[in-house]
Amino acid sequence: MNTKRYTVLNTATDITKHIERTIALLANPTPHVWISILDADSIRRQAFDVIDKLESGENLPLAGVTVAVKDNIDVEGLPTTCAAPWTAHVPQHDATCVSRLREAGAIILGKTNMDQFATGLVGTRSPYGAVGCVDDPSLVSGGSSSGSSVAVASGVADIALGTDTAGSGRVPAAFNRIYGIKPTVGMIPVTGVTPACPSYDVVSVFCRDLSLGQRALSVMAGPDGKDSHARAFSSSAPLAASASPVLLAPLAKNIEGIDPRWRSAFDNEIRRFESLGYQVRHVDVNVLLEAAKLLYGGALVAERFASIGDRYAKEFNPTAGEDETVRRIVLDAGELTAADFVNDQERLKRAKLAARRVMSGGDILVLPTTTRHPSIAQVEANPVSVNSDLGRFTNFVNLLDFSAVAVPAGVDSFVGITLLGEAFHDYALIDFAERVDVVVDYSATDPEPVPDNIGTDLFVVGEHMRGLSLNRQLTDLGARFEGEVVTAPSYSLVRLDTNPAKPTIVRKAAGRVGRSIQGELWRMPVQSMTHLLESLPHPMTLGPVDLLNGNTVVGFSADAMVFEESEDISSYSGWREYKSSVSRAPLATA
Repeated sequence: MNTKRYTVLNTATDITKHIERTIALLANPTPHVWISILDADSIRRQAFDVIDKLESGENLPLAGVTVAVKDNIDVEGLPTTCAAPWTAHVPQHDATCVSRLREAGAIILGKTNMDQFATGLVGTRSPYGAVGCVDDPSLVSGGSSSGSSVAVASGVADIALGTDTAGSGRVPAAFNRIYGIKPTVGMIPVTGVTPACPSYDVVSVFCRDLSLGQRALSVMAGPDGKDSHARAFSSSAPLAASASPVLLAPLAKNIEGIDPRWRSAFDNEIRRFESLGYQVRHVDVNVLLEAAKLLYGGALVAERFASIGDRYAKEFNPTAGEDETVRRIVLDAGELTAADFVNDQERLKRAKLAARRVMSGGDILVLPTTTRHPSIAQVEANPVSVNSDLGRFTNFVNLLDFSAVAVPAGVDSFVGITLLGEAFHDYALIDFAERVDVVVDYSATDPEPVPDNIGTDLFVVGEHMRGLSLNRQLTDLGARFEGEVVTAPSYSLVRLDTNPAKPTIVRKAAGRVGRSIQGELWRMPVQSMTHLLESLPHPMTLGPVDLLNGNTVVGFSADAMVFEESEDISSYSGWREYKSSVSRAPLATA
């Protein structure tokens, strides 16, 4: 696995070199990974278009990023097969997720292999061949997003799109030592995605760098007006993990029977989190594992028959490319009754209530991603039982409306763990994953920003800044650091007459010369801003603050009357400089 950070491409030379390297790799592709690959000229034309847009001044957050697309997601002009060639069609439009990636400057490479109709966690149920693990081709790659995971793990694609209903965006990530971002159901529209179980399907992201994966997630997120399952981001969801999130881990009995190597790696990760100072509470997650059985062992699988049952003939036709295991799962689902479906929907509602109780004791649930890493031969010998075992810790996640991020368990480990949170806690999970990652170092750069339409900006100038005494008031409210900023030259920085000392800024009267004051910009969940305002002591308030870059944001400030009663410390560039030079200023306490 390549552990280097992704380098943003912002020049024609950088993009051209990157694309030519990628074209060379695609000329000798890993067996069975791709179903269709765009020709070199088509890839170059996309790159030239991106370069033209960059040079004309367009903002392209994914400029030159290469993307592999799972073959149940439409790409204009390329066949969508779902690894079922007898059903192939050539779409006239991109899926919404693909279109949004293109608009952000991404370059599509082709379509990747998968378990037929996205039914499987193994990567072997395809007439285009079984996809092997990137490190050991005798082992399964995981599925159903098999080709997408290996395209990223082998270094050909920067990111890849998968789909994840039962674990298809997480199990392959674990088996190939990469990251798998499984968004909240409905966060990314599934318009242009062939459904498996429409109520629980999501578009997922594979990546070698979580920051790049998050950038792709942000570009694709948000309703498109076409997908009836799409959801707007929650105004109360955290945008980052708190300073000290409480971690939940399963009881020993919940993970009995998993491969000893996976068990050892998982236990080591839990001990590492504790050594980093995080509190870990052990909870019984059996109710989640029981809910997982509803996806295939109950009537909810009827959604698969409703979606793709008509794609299979009454008689098995292997020459057409039908996979008998998938065919049997889909057609058997057609035998379920409406009463069965209604009863299992009620069981699912009760399971959701129980899941909330499990999560009430902490912030992030940590589980093994799966149970073991089987060989292709083992799957061929027992195609149903091995596949079912792999979904033990993944099948419940979409049913119970969790967000999830699959990460490697250690630098040299070939196993993985998954971080799980409530719906729309996606950014908090990614933030925590980066914070504790030992594979990629994210500390040298500022965190990836969240989309402009999620949360609201907050300018802070005093003890709420990073590393200072009141910063936890922001992080506990799910705020996310965006960067250091400077106000317009219209303000004074004053030291309030409080004990201990606190600063604020005061806007200068019209015609009076002010200064630019250094501070920080944070992004707050909308509902958290209300809680913050209610907690502010007099004379602090929130109001508009003009920044040097021309933007106006909400920030800590006070009215002009405060200036007359306070010490003007505007000769210092900001509160940090003042504190470092004036030892008499004690730290504030919450």
